[in-house]
Amino acid sequence: MSDSFVSIGIDVSKKKLDVYVQHLDQYKQFNNDPYGITKLLQHLKKLKIDIIICEPSGGYERLFLSTATQANFPVAMVNARQIRDFAKAKGILAKTDMIDAKVIADYGSVFKPEPQSYTMHSDLQQYVARRRQLVEIQSREKRALEHVSCDALRQDIEQILQLYQDKITSIDKKIKAMITQDEQSEQKLEILTSCAGIGDVTAAILIAELPELGTINHQEISALVGIAPFNHDSGAMKGVRRIRGGRGNVRKALYMAVISAIRFNPDIKETYERLRKNGKHAKVALVAAMRKLLIMLNALIRDQRIWQKTKV
Repeated sequence: MSDSFVSIGIDVSKKKLDVYVQHLDQYKQFNNDPYGITKLLQHLKKLKIDIIICEPSGGYERLFLSTATQANFPVAMVNARQIRDFAKAKGILAKTDMIDAKVIADYGSVFKPEPQSYTMHSDLQQYVARRRQLVEIQSREKRALEHVSCDALRQDIEQILQLYQDKITSIDKKIKAMITQDEQSEQKLEILTSCAGIGDVTAAILIAELPELGTINHQEISALVGIAPFNHDSGAMKGVRRIRGGRGNVRKALYMAVISAIRFNPDIKETYERLRKNGKHAKVALVAAMRKLLIMLNALIRDQRIWQKTKV
């Protein structure tokens, strides 16, 4: 393995950070708390580093990423499926914290991902995730209300629903404030919401959970979200294309957005209706419309331009 590109792999868990320094073949472990992260960064300061990589770990990676970004370390978070596929390709089937950290470091050496900033992004991600949690709870309470006939219980559930709505409204204001306080994010918000079908909530999800938007090509961004069709030819099954993997929360947001875009965005409407007329299943046409919308947004952010409605 060449030493010209120095990659550090970190396997993140709730309590520990397992760290592998590739060019030194060195393994260390630190606590996943402010003190442990400070000790880790002090150790890494002594080294020449090109990239520090970790995987998503249910939010347990956020403190490290935010702290490392603030300390000007080059950090990147890579999709766990990509890391696992990379390990399988190398014939590594065993899975321990130390092995995972080494595989992550090796992945960085081979693919050399670009560093990302996670300071404001980390906080925004947490607010967007919290909003999603509250909406899910609110939906469950609404379903429960449909089956309650007792007036006292109905009143109790309605009060809880109002409480959740107030919390969601408050979080929406906080998310908007966080985005407008960052010039780059505010510009993204303006561009995204100029496109028919994209509202403030969808735009916030894209800004928080798809920071690569506008920085990579259309095929890559589609694959990242999980709406790029892949060939699935096997035996007698020919010509089948399927989508898989990707960022589920972003995909769900795009699905809701495309339902609106089919009505109000001429480009998306044309794509959907053309496919339906050609005999494509509604679900297939919807996914194609989602991909069209995502590619459109990727181009708008890349070119830093406002969406213009196509004349019909």
